[in-house]
Amino acid sequence: MDHTRHSDIYSASLLSQQTFAVVGCGGIGATTAITLAKMGAKFFHLFDFDKVGEENIATQFFKVSDVGMPKVIALAQAMREYSDEVNIRTYNDEIIEPQSGYLYKKNIVICAVDTIKARQNVYEAFDFDWFLETRMGAQEFQLNIAKRTDYEWYEQYLFSQSDADIEDLPCTSKATIFCSMLAASIVGGVVKKIVNHEPLPHKIVADLREFSMFTV
Repeated sequence: MDHTRHSDIYSASLLSQQTFAVVGCGGIGATTAITLAKMGAKFFHLFDFDKVGEENIATQFFKVSDVGMPKVIALAQAMREYSDEVNIRTYNDEIIEPQSGYLYKKNIVICAVDTIKARQNVYEAFDFDWFLETRMGAQEFQLNIAKRTDYEWYEQYLFSQSDADIEDLPCTSKATIFCSMLAASIVGGVVKKIVNHEPLPHKIVADLREFSMFTV
Protein backbone atom coordinates (compact mmCIF):
# COMPACT_ATOMS: atom_id res chain seq x y z
CA MET A 1 0.00 0.00 0.00
CA ASP A 2 1.06 3.55 -0.71
CA HIS A 3 1.13 5.52 2.57
CA THR A 4 2.69 8.72 1.24
CA ARG A 5 -0.44 10.84 1.65
CA HIS A 6 -0.35 10.49 5.43
CA SER A 7 3.40 10.18 5.83
CA ASP A 8 3.72 13.63 7.43
CA ILE A 9 0.88 12.89 9.89
CA TYR A 10 2.14 9.61 11.33
CA SER A 11 4.57 6.86 10.41
CA ALA A 12 2.92 3.83 8.87
CA SER A 13 6.17 1.91 9.40
CA LEU A 14 5.99 2.55 13.17
CA LEU A 15 2.30 1.63 13.19
CA SER A 16 3.10 -1.60 11.37
CA GLN A 17 5.30 -2.70 14.28
CA GLN A 18 2.35 -2.77 16.69
CA THR A 19 0.30 -5.90 17.35
CA PHE A 20 -3.41 -5.28 17.85
CA ALA A 21 -5.97 -7.39 19.67
CA VAL A 22 -9.51 -6.46 18.65
CA VAL A 23 -11.88 -8.08 21.14
CA GLY A 24 -15.42 -7.85 19.87
CA CYS A 25 -15.76 -7.59 16.09
CA GLY A 26 -19.19 -6.00 15.81
CA GLY A 27 -20.14 -2.36 15.40
CA ILE A 28 -16.98 -0.75 16.77
CA GLY A 29 -14.51 -3.60 16.35
CA ALA A 30 -15.08 -4.33 12.67
CA THR A 31 -15.00 -0.71 11.51
CA THR A 32 -11.98 0.06 13.69
CA ALA A 33 -10.00 -2.96 12.46
CA ILE A 34 -10.57 -1.97 8.83
CA THR A 35 -9.59 1.63 9.62
CA LEU A 36 -6.35 0.52 11.27
CA ALA A 37 -5.52 -1.83 8.40
CA LYS A 38 -5.90 1.03 5.91
CA MET A 39 -3.73 3.22 8.16
CA GLY A 40 -0.90 0.69 7.84
CA ALA A 41 -1.32 -1.66 10.80
CA LYS A 42 -0.29 -5.21 9.93
CA PHE A 43 -0.61 -7.58 12.86
CA PHE A 44 -4.09 -8.38 14.18
CA HIS A 45 -5.67 -10.90 16.53
CA LEU A 46 -9.48 -10.84 16.17
CA PHE A 47 -11.67 -12.23 18.95
CA ASP A 48 -15.44 -12.82 18.65
CA PHE A 49 -17.53 -15.96 19.04
CA ASP A 50 -20.62 -14.51 17.33
CA LYS A 51 -21.87 -14.88 13.76
CA VAL A 52 -23.06 -12.15 11.40
CA GLY A 53 -26.84 -11.82 11.64
CA GLU A 54 -29.41 -10.04 9.50
CA GLU A 55 -29.72 -7.43 12.26
CA ASN A 56 -26.02 -6.55 11.89
CA ILE A 57 -26.09 -5.50 8.24
CA ALA A 58 -27.58 -2.01 8.71
CA THR A 59 -25.39 -1.04 11.68
CA GLN A 60 -22.10 -2.92 11.34
CA PHE A 61 -19.44 -3.08 8.63
CA PHE A 62 -20.59 -6.38 7.13
CA LYS A 63 -22.08 -7.34 3.77
CA VAL A 64 -25.31 -9.19 3.05
CA SER A 65 -23.21 -12.12 1.81
CA ASP A 66 -21.56 -12.34 5.25
CA VAL A 67 -24.76 -13.40 7.05
CA GLY A 68 -24.19 -16.70 8.87
CA MET A 69 -20.39 -16.42 8.83
CA PRO A 70 -18.34 -16.04 12.02
CA LYS A 71 -17.71 -12.32 12.45
CA VAL A 72 -13.96 -12.81 12.75
CA ILE A 73 -13.82 -14.69 9.45
CA ALA A 74 -15.97 -12.15 7.59
CA LEU A 75 -13.92 -9.29 9.05
CA ALA A 76 -10.59 -10.92 8.21
CA GLN A 77 -11.70 -11.40 4.61
CA ALA A 78 -12.76 -7.75 4.35
CA MET A 79 -9.50 -6.52 5.87
CA ARG A 80 -7.49 -8.49 3.32
CA GLU A 81 -9.50 -6.84 0.54
CA TYR A 82 -8.77 -3.38 1.96
CA SER A 83 -5.07 -4.02 2.66
CA ASP A 84 -2.53 -6.38 1.13
CA GLU A 85 -0.24 -6.03 4.17
CA VAL A 86 -2.26 -7.52 7.03
CA ASN A 87 -1.37 -10.62 9.02
CA ILE A 88 -4.46 -11.83 10.87
CA ARG A 89 -5.20 -14.56 13.39
CA THR A 90 -8.84 -15.22 14.27
CA TYR A 91 -10.41 -16.64 17.44
CA ASN A 92 -14.10 -17.51 17.13
CA ASP A 93 -14.50 -20.44 19.50
CA GLU A 94 -13.60 -19.04 22.89
CA ILE A 95 -14.87 -16.53 25.42
CA ILE A 96 -12.02 -14.64 27.02
CA GLU A 97 -11.69 -15.35 30.71
CA PRO A 98 -8.86 -14.40 33.07
CA GLN A 99 -6.56 -17.39 33.48
CA SER A 100 -3.99 -17.73 36.23
CA GLY A 101 -0.47 -17.64 34.82
CA TYR A 102 -1.53 -16.94 31.24
CA LEU A 103 -1.94 -13.62 29.47
CA TYR A 104 -2.44 -12.68 25.85
CA LYS A 105 0.49 -10.36 25.07
CA LYS A 106 -0.46 -7.59 22.66
CA ASN A 107 0.80 -4.02 22.25
CA ILE A 108 -2.60 -2.39 21.79
CA VAL A 109 -5.85 -3.99 22.96
CA ILE A 110 -9.12 -2.61 21.60
CA CYS A 111 -11.91 -3.80 23.86
CA ALA A 112 -15.26 -3.56 22.06
CA VAL A 113 -17.47 -5.91 24.07
CA ASP A 114 -20.97 -5.28 25.39
CA THR A 115 -20.94 -5.77 29.15
CA ILE A 116 -19.00 -4.60 32.19
CA LYS A 117 -18.17 -8.18 33.18
CA ALA A 118 -16.79 -8.92 29.71
CA ARG A 119 -14.67 -5.76 29.85
CA GLN A 120 -13.29 -6.79 33.22
CA ASN A 121 -12.43 -10.26 31.88
CA VAL A 122 -10.70 -8.84 28.81
CA TYR A 123 -8.71 -6.39 30.90
CA GLU A 124 -7.46 -9.16 33.18
CA ALA A 125 -6.69 -11.52 30.30
CA PHE A 126 -4.26 -9.29 28.41
CA ASP A 127 -0.75 -8.02 28.95
CA PHE A 128 -0.76 -4.71 27.08
CA ASP A 129 1.05 -1.46 26.41
CA TRP A 130 -2.26 0.32 25.73
CA PHE A 131 -5.83 -0.70 26.57
CA LEU A 132 -8.51 1.15 24.59
CA GLU A 133 -11.93 0.35 26.02
CA THR A 134 -14.91 1.44 23.93
CA ARG A 135 -18.57 1.94 24.82
CA MET A 136 -21.26 2.93 22.35
CA GLY A 137 -24.96 3.73 22.27
CA ALA A 138 -26.96 4.59 19.19
CA GLN A 139 -25.66 8.16 19.12
CA GLU A 140 -22.96 8.40 21.77
CA PHE A 141 -19.48 6.98 22.17
CA GLN A 142 -16.99 6.74 25.01
CA LEU A 143 -13.36 5.70 24.86
CA ASN A 144 -11.32 4.96 27.99
CA ILE A 145 -7.55 5.01 27.48
CA ALA A 146 -5.22 3.16 29.84
CA LYS A 147 -1.53 2.51 29.38
CA ARG A 148 0.96 0.27 31.11
CA THR A 149 2.47 3.18 33.06
CA ASP A 150 -0.87 4.84 33.94
CA TYR A 151 -3.61 2.31 34.57
CA GLU A 152 -4.59 2.58 38.25
CA TRP A 153 -7.32 5.13 37.56
CA TYR A 154 -8.87 2.80 34.99
CA GLU A 155 -8.79 -0.27 37.22
CA GLN A 156 -10.56 1.66 39.96
CA TYR A 157 -13.13 2.95 37.47
CA LEU A 158 -13.78 -0.39 35.76
CA PHE A 159 -13.92 -2.64 38.82
CA SER A 160 -16.17 -0.26 40.74
CA GLN A 161 -18.88 -0.96 38.15
CA SER A 162 -21.21 -3.87 37.56
CA ASP A 163 -23.80 -4.70 34.93
CA ALA A 164 -26.53 -4.43 37.55
CA ASP A 165 -25.68 -0.76 38.10
CA ILE A 166 -25.24 0.44 34.52
CA GLU A 167 -27.64 0.45 31.61
CA ASP A 168 -25.52 -1.07 28.85
CA LEU A 169 -27.68 -2.18 25.96
CA PRO A 170 -26.34 -4.91 23.67
CA CYS A 171 -25.23 -3.64 20.28
CA THR A 172 -28.18 -5.37 18.61
CA SER A 173 -30.68 -3.36 20.70
CA LYS A 174 -29.58 0.18 19.87
CA ALA A 175 -27.01 1.00 17.19
CA THR A 176 -26.27 3.21 14.19
CA ILE A 177 -23.62 2.84 11.53
CA PHE A 178 -22.71 6.53 11.74
CA CYS A 179 -21.79 6.18 15.41
CA SER A 180 -19.69 3.11 14.61
CA MET A 181 -17.84 5.12 11.99
CA LEU A 182 -17.26 7.93 14.49
CA ALA A 183 -15.90 5.41 17.01
CA ALA A 184 -13.45 4.02 14.47
CA SER A 185 -12.31 7.54 13.60
CA ILE A 186 -11.64 8.41 17.23
CA VAL A 187 -9.78 5.15 17.92
CA GLY A 188 -7.74 5.66 14.74
CA GLY A 189 -6.83 9.16 15.88
CA VAL A 190 -5.79 7.85 19.29
CA VAL A 191 -3.60 5.17 17.71
CA LYS A 192 -1.99 7.89 15.60
CA LYS A 193 -1.11 9.75 18.79
CA ILE A 194 0.24 6.57 20.37
CA VAL A 195 2.73 5.92 17.56
CA ASN A 196 3.67 9.63 17.53
CA HIS A 197 4.21 9.61 21.32
CA GLU A 198 1.74 12.45 21.73
CA PRO A 199 -0.12 13.08 25.02
CA LEU A 200 -3.56 11.54 25.44
CA PRO A 201 -6.45 12.06 27.86
CA HIS A 202 -7.91 9.29 30.03
CA LYS A 203 -11.33 9.53 28.43
CA ILE A 204 -12.99 10.81 25.26
CA VAL A 205 -16.78 11.22 25.11
CA ALA A 206 -18.69 12.14 21.95
CA ASP A 207 -22.44 12.77 21.64
CA LEU A 208 -23.87 12.97 18.13
CA ARG A 209 -27.24 14.15 19.40
CA GLU A 210 -25.68 17.47 20.37
CA PHE A 211 -22.53 17.22 18.22
CA SER A 212 -20.43 17.60 21.33
CA MET A 213 -17.13 16.09 22.43
CA PHE A 214 -15.09 16.40 25.57
CA THR A 215 -12.02 14.81 27.15
CA VAL A 216 -11.02 14.06 30.72
